[in-house]
Amino acid sequence: MIYSINSGVPQVFPSQKKTDAQKTDSWMKNCVDAGVELVDWENNSDLRKSKKEMVTLYNLVNGIIDPSDKKKITNPLNLQGYDFPGTAQTYPLITPLLSVLTGEERNRVHNFSVSVVNHDAVSEKQEKLRQQLDAFLIGEVQNSQKSEEEIQKELEKLGNWANYTYRDIRERMGYQLLSYLRQHLDLDFQFNTGFENLLTVGEQIYVADIVGGEPIIRKGNPLNFTFVRSSDSPYPEESDMIIEDGYLNVGQVIDEYYDVLKEKDIKRLEQGSTANKNLKSSLFTHQNLSPEFSVDDLIANSGDDDSILSTPNIFGTYSLSSGFDENGRIRRTRVLWKSMRKIGIVKFTDENGDLVRALVPEQYEPDKERGEEVNWHWISEWWEGTKLANDIYVKMQPRPIQFREMTNLSKCHPGIVGIINNVNSSKVTSFVSALKPLQYLYDEFTYRMQTLFMTSYGTIATLDISQVPDGWDMDKWLYYAITHKWAVKDPMKEGAEGAARGKLAGNMNQGPNTYDLSQGNLIQQNLYMMEYIEDRANEVAGITPQRKGSISNRETVGGAERAVVQSSHRTEKWFSLHDHVKLRVYKVLIETAKAAWKEQSFKRKFFMDDMTEALLEFDGQTFNEAEYGIMVNNATQDTKLKNLLESSMQVLLQNNVSVSSIIDIYRTGDLSTMQRKIEQKEQEIAQREAEQNEAALKQRDREAQLKAQSEQAERDLKDKMNIRDNQTKLITSNPENLDEEKLELDIKEHNDKMEKEKRKLDLEKEKLNETVRHNKVTEKKQNVKK
Repeated sequence: MIYSINSGVPQVFPSQKKTDAQKTDSWMKNCVDAGVELVDWENNSDLRKSKKEMVTLYNLVNGIIDPSDKKKITNPLNLQGYDFPGTAQTYPLITPLLSVLTGEERNRVHNFSVSVVNHDAVSEKQEKLRQQLDAFLIGEVQNSQKSEEEIQKELEKLGNWANYTYRDIRERMGYQLLSYLRQHLDLDFQFNTGFENLLTVGEQIYVADIVGGEPIIRKGNPLNFTFVRSSDSPYPEESDMIIEDGYLNVGQVIDEYYDVLKEKDIKRLEQGSTANKNLKSSLFTHQNLSPEFSVDDLIANSGDDDSILSTPNIFGTYSLSSGFDENGRIRRTRVLWKSMRKIGIVKFTDENGDLVRALVPEQYEPDKERGEEVNWHWISEWWEGTKLANDIYVKMQPRPIQFREMTNLSKCHPGIVGIINNVNSSKVTSFVSALKPLQYLYDEFTYRMQTLFMTSYGTIATLDISQVPDGWDMDKWLYYAITHKWAVKDPMKEGAEGAARGKLAGNMNQGPNTYDLSQGNLIQQNLYMMEYIEDRANEVAGITPQRKGSISNRETVGGAERAVVQSSHRTEKWFSLHDHVKLRVYKVLIETAKAAWKEQSFKRKFFMDDMTEALLEFDGQTFNEAEYGIMVNNATQDTKLKNLLESSMQVLLQNNVSVSSIIDIYRTGDLSTMQRKIEQKEQEIAQREAEQNEAALKQRDREAQLKAQSEQAERDLKDKMNIRDNQTKLITSNPENLDEEKLELDIKEHNDKMEKEKRKLDLEKEKLNETVRHNKVTEKKQNVKK
């Protein structure tokens, strides 16, 4: 039994321990109606903020002050019956700090990876890796041309590929699927706005569902959600009932529920709430005739306005109560509740003598001749139902995706993912709520500044109106004073009156001639106080001026970096909470896709962050064979690494890498992809340098060989010339005593001597070639080391 928020009377929620036959349409409608009555159930709990508090915080971020808070600023003493000058308004103190964190979240590195986690799929993946390793080893053994060192290097590459790059077909499919849905559903933008909700009201919510056969993730509005019996858990999905209550236009309702709406339902939604049957039915008929509910009434205060349509209930909160609002939008109340289902675990012995266990539905009849035994259990099961307007019920059914776990049959998930920032059972806190008192204090001093400037007139002169000449009014006197610089007075005017007749007015007691109405000192004090409040807000938020880009000219680079690092440590809590939600959203999204595309196979093109075209090749049957684990890496270190990689592109430019390649790397959002692209360019640069060095070595070798050949040709020519000269001298010196035999011996001896010198020169040439070869090998080794 739960007290209804709308009626203030006990509300009995239908029993959930029922068989399938007992869960009739009437039972489902009663469950949905009971959920409608429990809208705003936990708004005054000790965990979540009330809807009024949430609206106040959202308005504060948007520069709107709550009316009751305005009075506290303009009339802090609560004086009755007086109007105060000026208008209190908020001046953004929180918004710049909020923008810093949301901007950083948008620019943080956001990577994810997908891996199979169930035992069968992991074993299959390992078997495929083993087969590929065996095939590689057999191929290398058969290829006897490679050395042992080269084979070892290939094995190291294969090990790195298996540990860091390899994915089986299902993991690749899961990664492609999440990449596609991230772009298709614009998840980056949804995560950023969800992060802003976390900072503003201390909670963020996402809804996973199947719409038109497609998996979706949409950001939920915390104002529209009610969580019943959520205990002290920071996870909203651990509640017993989740109610989403809000207004949609007719087009949105038809887009989402076209496949379950009947023709009479669409006609009813199109007619709206108009009671004038003589008018032609129109989409906007009811908008100006008889609105059933005004959104502004949601946060109205009955003490300020007695004419409001909605009144507070016994808990002091307001709730929606009509099927259409003033703009013709349709109320949509979606109720998710945790019901029960009866299942059995049958045990029997198969033909091999092995004990077999299997799940069976409640209608199952055990085969006693086979020796079957059934143990019956009640497990949890999420149901859903949606009420449109006042009397249209759709999608009353068990949730098509239960997100069950293999280790616990009863544990299931409603498809709602979120987090509430609280410590144990304490009240939820948010970034904005912690700064709210300082924002109001800042607004109060800005209001005082306005009033001080309004009353700061500087030095003014006194004017005794008894000295104004007869027949003159104040305007005429001011005309002569301002235009002709004459302050005309009649000193005898007062002397002609009363007991002082005949005396000069100037003889009477005179006050000061001027009054100082300047407020300079107070204005300066207010400025000092406003500066103090700004510094205090930065301290509470944990965001230093250096983090916002404000660095003084006397500050060192190291000091500014330390200030930024310490500031990031103080705000890292909000990012870690957000990253945790992202991880759970991706897990739910991949399970939703498994259910939505269970029987489908298709190919879809999409674009990655770097504007490269990618292809999703999906096979539902293969994809549903495994369970998947998701890893989301969004650490500060990765963001710093990305900045370092981007700054290293200057080195690539200096090494003649094309500008188009630099732009391609810079536009890559994935850190690992960016790293691989940079490594590829570095390898290209190293290969180009090695080729240039090798070409230079060959050129030097050719030059050395040409030089050696030229020198050898010169030496050969000199040898021939010397032989010829010697022969000529021998012949011409003793022509009469010429001994031909002796001459031949002398020539042979001379030729042998020249042959020895030639061999000596050839040996020197071989040494020179060996030196050139050795230098070439040494230079290659040095290039490899580099």
